[in-house]
Amino acid sequence: MRESNAFGEKSTSSQRKKREELQLELRRQHTEDLLNKKRAAALNADNNVSSFEAIKSLVFSQNIEDIYKGTYECRTFISVQFNPPIQDVVDSGLVPRFVELLDPSFYSKFGTNPLASKCRFEAAWIITNIVSGNAEQTKYVVRLGAVSFLAKMAAEPDETIVDQAVWALGNIAGDGEEMRDIVLKAEVLPIVLSLIERYHSSSEHIKLFRNLVWLLSNLNRGRNPLPSEECMNSSFAAIDKIIHINDHDVVSDCAWCISYLVDASPALADQVLKSSIMKRLYSIMLSLLQHLKKEDHDQTLSKIGAMAICPIIRLLGNIVTGTEQQTDMIIQMGFLKFMSQIFYSYQNKNLPRIRKEICWLLSNVTAGSHSQIAYILESDLFMLLIDAITNYELFIRKEAAYAVSNMLFFCSKNPQYLQSLLDNKIVLAIQAYLEAVNNIPELQLLVLDSVRHALEAGEKIKQKFGTNPVIQQLIESGLVDQIEDLQDSKSNIVVQKAYNIIVTYFDGVEE
Repeated sequence: MRESNAFGEKSTSSQRKKREELQLELRRQHTEDLLNKKRAAALNADNNVSSFEAIKSLVFSQNIEDIYKGTYECRTFISVQFNPPIQDVVDSGLVPRFVELLDPSFYSKFGTNPLASKCRFEAAWIITNIVSGNAEQTKYVVRLGAVSFLAKMAAEPDETIVDQAVWALGNIAGDGEEMRDIVLKAEVLPIVLSLIERYHSSSEHIKLFRNLVWLLSNLNRGRNPLPSEECMNSSFAAIDKIIHINDHDVVSDCAWCISYLVDASPALADQVLKSSIMKRLYSIMLSLLQHLKKEDHDQTLSKIGAMAICPIIRLLGNIVTGTEQQTDMIIQMGFLKFMSQIFYSYQNKNLPRIRKEICWLLSNVTAGSHSQIAYILESDLFMLLIDAITNYELFIRKEAAYAVSNMLFFCSKNPQYLQSLLDNKIVLAIQAYLEAVNNIPELQLLVLDSVRHALEAGEKIKQKFGTNPVIQQLIESGLVDQIEDLQDSKSNIVVQKAYNIIVTYFDGVEE
């Protein structure tokens, strides 16, 4: 659990678990968005046994024309945008045949018939759709031996075949560490790196190139276990070159890949911080900020920034979970200056998630050194966090609450920063958050810790000026009454912390 007084303690297992869960959620959505672009309009066939039986009789024929027709019909059947019948195809018993159709040796009996290549393409497309489904569906395809055939297809000269194989391998590698490692063991990485080198300057192959970068990114996902050092180092060398391509999908997947690398390896994080990658990302974010402020800007870079902002912020957040020196470099490079404008002015369906990422990033900074927390408190970012804990979706407020608690813990040792927080209604913000997390003891404890830190800071002010300003605001807002009510909580820890606050600071106080 990340403690509310996590001052100086940033690398906890709970932080990583939450980061990995959101990472998987975001990447699955990204995969689905990519796949929706690939799926074509399907046949309006009834989803019934007779349909599959007709397809099966064709696919298992000894006539290549029939095989192609059946494979094509199944591909159009499964390639619907919404609710594709993946499990129906699996249950039909056709998938082993489609894996068999990936093997070029299967077609030797047909001579040089051009339908062989078309059959393999259609079969690979079907496999691509199946491995876009759930984990069990993906594992089923992998157990049938599809990965080795797809790896060989990715190394063939036919670019259409290569593109489809890369797409399927990207889906498989993105389905967890076990699947990723199976793809890596099939020697896919050197094939991908070779293809990236071949196509990185070819605008006419941009679709294939995007898929290659996406696959490279997925080959570096996951921490349990990590990908090999060779994989990560080779990928970093490739990303360092291709992130300068002006394509939003390429830059976005490069940023995802880097976010995995810096999270996995402190040494690679140092390399990234010293590389041209950070200057590139800064230019992209600056152009996006200028666009949001309606200033003159590079339109190409601002469009890239609009599409890639989520992985860029995740990358920055992963870096600031590292050493104090790494966090200092992010601050010195000026990245945090972009956060308020993005939080308030950026418009996108993913904005709530981006706001959460920003609050998570800032919560890690507020768990850092004296100078790092002071930077937040001396900028407008502390006001963003107070606003975030008061409003917005609960998952955003929760991340902001950790940052607020960290700031107040800092103030308990450095009370000179408290008044700015009080002037910006932090007590009312905490009260609003407490009302939002009613019956969630873990989050109520965070509130009680925050209040205790604020009161401790107020006591230091009282020693100088004779009054604890926090006590008065707690009474005027009615928050003290709500804390008193928490003594009826079902959680003994909540009861004890609430009790300690009341008897320490409010016993005998006249309201």
